[in-house]
Amino acid sequence: MVLLLVGALEERLRLLVTPAVEALGVVTVAGRPGHAEVFQPHWREGGAVNAIEKGTVVIDAARSLRAEWARRDGLDHPRLSRPDLVPTIARGGEWAVTYPASYELTLAVLYLPAQADERGWGSAVRREVEEWLSRGTAGDDWLAENPPTISWWPNGVMPLEISSDEPIVEVTIGATDDVGRPGRLSGLDSWYDGATFTLLAGIPSIAYGPAGFTAGGASVAHTIDEYVPVDDLVACAQGLAVAAMRFCGAG
Repeated sequence: MVLLLVGALEERLRLLVTPAVEALGVVTVAGRPGHAEVFQPHWREGGAVNAIEKGTVVIDAARSLRAEWARRDGLDHPRLSRPDLVPTIARGGEWAVTYPASYELTLAVLYLPAQADERGWGSAVRREVEEWLSRGTAGDDWLAENPPTISWWPNGVMPLEISSDEPIVEVTIGATDDVGRPGRLSGLDSWYDGATFTLLAGIPSIAYGPAGFTAGGASVAHTIDEYVPVDDLVACAQGLAVAAMRFCGAG
């Protein structure tokens, strides 16, 4: 059995054989509340501490890890971008004239299959992020004594990379060529469910679908006006039909 996952991907009729892996974590930074319109002494003298301002130290540390991954040897992949760490949600503050007592920053950590631990999960990457943020914030006197904490979302995902020699890959890329939309093998700098079917069910799985780009080349994935060009949708349906018939020996 072979599974094709169809979705709005970022190039015209790409056939994906590997996704990046992601871990999602929430960093919590403690502050000390106080009145924003009243002079505050140093925090060691009982003054308020702005958790949002302290959160910028965490963001700077995250940026530095991103830069480290961008230059580190051994993190190149022929079909995927280098690992990344992206702040995606920020929450803080209780009232317009109150020093915020806490600040939360959600981080999307995108990493390569090669960075997975021996069981195929993200424990090594999570540990590196935790240790890097700890070192990166230790230079701030408040954060050194009140270190940020990080909690990881429980829905971790597994890496996937299937061989280009898998029959489903060869059949689908051939079908794509034959419907007039030559495709190419690629990876996705995100994650898709093919990893679940491949690793847990033993079903070699690819992702295949129409474009997620405007005519000018800008990505519309996860935007408010995300759409699929009709011509690409039709070509995708044709490619799927031809691939299914050939794979099942009916054409």
